Amino acid sequence: MLSLRGSAAMALLVFLAGVPLASADTKTLTTAADFLAGRLTNVQVRPDGDGAVALAPVATPGGWQLGTALPSPVSFHAAAYYAGHVYSIGGRQGSSSDFVPDVFVSTLDANGMPGPWGATTPLPSGRAFHSAVAYAGYLYVIGGDKPGFVVTPEVWYAPIKADGQLGDWKSASPLPVDAGRDLAGVAAAYGRLYVVAGASNDAFAGNSTVFSADVKPDGSLTQWQEDRDLPDEAARLGAPAIFSYDHLYVVGGDAPSLNADVPLNTVWSALVQPDQKLGDWGSTTEMTVPLVDSGGNVVGSRPEPRYYDWNSGVAAGGNLILVGGHAIPDGAQEASPVSSVLVGSLNADGSVASWAFSPNPYPFTVSRTAAVVANDRIIVLGGRDSNGDDHSEVYVAPLVPATPAAVAANGLYESPIIDLGQTSNISSIQWETSGTATMTLRARVADESGTWSAWTAEDANHNSSVQKSGRYVQFAVKLTSDGQKTGALTAVTINYGAAPTVVYGDLTGDGVVNISDALAALRISLQLDTPTLAQLEAGDVAPKPGRGPKAGQPFGDGVINILDVGRILRAALHLETQFP
Repeated sequence: MLSLRGSAAMALLVFLAGVPLASADTKTLTTAADFLAGRLTNVQVRPDGDGAVALAPVATPGGWQLGTALPSPVSFHAAAYYAGHVYSIGGRQGSSSDFVPDVFVSTLDANGMPGPWGATTPLPSGRAFHSAVAYAGYLYVIGGDKPGFVVTPEVWYAPIKADGQLGDWKSASPLPVDAGRDLAGVAAAYGRLYVVAGASNDAFAGNSTVFSADVKPDGSLTQWQEDRDLPDEAARLGAPAIFSYDHLYVVGGDAPSLNADVPLNTVWSALVQPDQKLGDWGSTTEMTVPLVDSGGNVVGSRPEPRYYDWNSGVAAGGNLILVGGHAIPDGAQEASPVSSVLVGSLNADGSVASWAFSPNPYPFTVSRTAAVVANDRIIVLGGRDSNGDDHSEVYVAPLVPATPAAVAANGLYESPIIDLGQTSNISSIQWETSGTATMTLRARVADESGTWSAWTAEDANHNSSVQKSGRYVQFAVKLTSDGQKTGALTAVTINYGAAPTVVYGDLTGDGVVNISDALAALRISLQLDTPTLAQLEAGDVAPKPGRGPKAGQPFGDGVINILDVGRILRAALHLETQFP
């Protein structure tokens, strides 16, 4: 389990910014339970030792096994997976426009199969055509339709408890005014949520807009910002947004107006980098499948457009996988639910190499369903068949490694958000690995207000320097391979110590403010000396309160300049009645 050790576990003092800490602490993630609380992309948590995060084998869905059914049939719902628990969220039952608020949760057994479903905290009101994602201990429900087919910009979130039950739902920052979304793709990467395309009114007019927001330590979101939009010609609705191989993919979907009923087979991708907007969108290999004659010979190819799978497209085993959805079967004229499972293999650079049908189709034709990846399995919940009937069945497919064996070229593990309990100086993160795959770590730190620092640069050093002050820490480890090199993350230790008490104006560290401190500040302001982090914290005392606050305190502007020198000098001469 996540462990905490005091200074007795450390042989030496930890030094941060030139200031010795009187004590040092550590927090360590090392067990399977620790790692399962993170977000897994093309990696799997394995029981190696007491737990490890390993690159997933290149794999496709195997035969489908019937699991424990949902309490009632549902379609147009959403699903999420977090730390061994699967959620079915909201949805529609039959032709009714009274969308349900029900949320059900199931805990996976030792074989990865869902156990009995139980009700947990329902949504504040009914919802359908929405999207959902679990990240860092919170479940998010984004947009969708209120009862009566009213598109909404509302975003809700609820904490996920250790037993899988949800806490109370709260409102997060809504999508931008008048930009409610239904049938939108949603993805998460590097602490940020993305909402891609979808429809913004009751006419189901698809669009190309992309929004993103940061996840704060308390589960709330920053204000949504317009990110890198899709090109106008890529506008769509009902398409999944899938993060994999450092890229965000938008796969298929429907033409901008549902009335046109034109399924798309185009695929677009954009590079995802921490703290930056998405890269430029580019088209990649379209969804086409081989044409096979009666003798099993490939005689050509044909487009395979599909939509209504915005919640049933996933990344798993180095592939993009779409379960069911609306498609136009070979020889047909109109789109309808299908049972085929479409697999797009990825190149190491993130481009799509090719598309093919899985040899294991879904047990029945299905659309408007929802799927999740749970470590080494794909789980699909409910959905609507070609007769218009909703289903409660839950099917599970193991991810079967390809032959010859290979591992994914790129995997990402994002840790849960770790609360240190108080503002601390985080000196470094030590991490242990096995195997020969390349691994790099980056981290970010948030203060008491929940404001995140930028992510640190990728670091292959197994004792990665952080040198930041804050209460919350999150790290991300990227694993890369040539397909043959395997590797696993086996332990991560965060080294930190209590932040020393700041005596504002005391740049020399003697506990008082005097002329020596004013002279030290003057040298820094003239760029004759470079301040340590401790000096910057103590010496940045101007502007005065109310005249230019920086984040987290009512004074200062992030630098030491002549204004700071003046205030420190006045304090040294006892002319300041209130300091800082």
